[in-house]
Amino acid sequence: MDIQKLIAATKQLNQKLNEKYPIDDRDKRVFAYVTKLMEENGELAEMILAKSNLQRESKNLTDIDENLASEFIDVLITLLILGNELGLDVGKIVEARVERILGES
Repeated sequence: MDIQKLIAATKQLNQKLNEKYPIDDRDKRVFAYVTKLMEENGELAEMILAKSNLQRESKNLTDIDENLASEFIDVLITLLILGNELGLDVGKIVEARVERILGES
């Protein structure tokens, strides 16, 4: 899936989530997505620690590679949804940033 298709899919997901969990106040919705992003980042960090054998054994994590991939995409999707809530043109922003970074090399 290319970035534009991913952005379009997350816009649809954002709409469904807003219907399922209606929050009329935009600022509160943004706060909710920021909070969700932090939760997903924590879960990704946990999988990275497990993959690096730095997670305590009592966590008893299984399927680390599969869970790592799942948590990675959860972070990306949540971030894209947040961008949508903020009214950002994520595709344009990504393209401009990548061009800038590549131009600095």
